Amino acid sequence: MLKNNPEYKFVWSFNEKKDIPGNATQVIRFSLRYFYYLAKSKYWVSNSRLPRYLDKPAGNIYLQTWHGTPLKHLVFDMDDVHSADPNYKQHFYDQSRRWDYLSSPNQYSSEIFKRAFKYDGKMLEFGYPRNDILYKRDTEKEIRALKEKMGLPLDKKGNFVCPYLAG
Repeated sequence: MLKNNPEYKFVWSFNEKKDIPGNATQVIRFSLRYFYYLAKSKYWVSNSRLPRYLDKPAGNIYLQTWHGTPLKHLVFDMDDVHSADPNYKQHFYDQSRRWDYLSSPNQYSSEIFKRAFKYDGKMLEFGYPRNDILYKRDTEKEIRALKEKMGLPLDKKGNFVCPYLAG
């Protein structure tokens, strides 16, 4: 986003400050500044649901990136919903009508999202942003640099124990 749209002002919301690339403004989720930027933003990008009480401004574009591969039952695929909200399914449905686009990692997920969310809007089937580095850097040169950086054997393929995770 920084490379392709340097003229944009980026605002990230978190529960606590994070170390993120670029010069994005960071706001605490549900703070006054959070609501201020949501109200004036042209684009919303979120990987979870936004509060029901938020009204999407006219002209706003909302990209829902969801979170994870649907390997469990979601919303309308669930028989029983164990939630504090007895109207969970209806509220989810209402919220998802605000989405202009829903990203999906693959066709498998797209079909589940369409059914489980009763979503008939525009599906962007191009993967997940957090995995782009793995897809776009799949060259011998990039793989070698990544192995060197992580201390992995250059002559090996397959499963490794990451030295940063090994105990």
